[in-house]
Amino acid sequence: MSIASNSIFTTPGTVAVVLNHPNLQRRNVQLRADKGHVTLTGRVNSYFEKQVAQEAARAIAGVSSIDNHLEVCWPEPD
Repeated sequence: MSIASNSIFTTPGTVAVVLNHPNLQRRNVQLRADKGHVTLTGRVNSYFEKQVAQEAARAIAGVSSIDNHLEVCWPEPD
């Protein structure tokens, strides 16, 4: 997961909460912020992970709106 720097991410701990979420580690998720507006892009393996990413972003202090553009790409069967 990568995060673009912005003033709403005021402490390293705030970013760590999102980056270290167990359902988001090792996922291709980008989070960009501009004046309280967050945009999520990238790919996840399920709609659950898409929702988890959105809720993790919502938990960041200063976030006023979120555009969730994450694409769900089902994993290939073994």
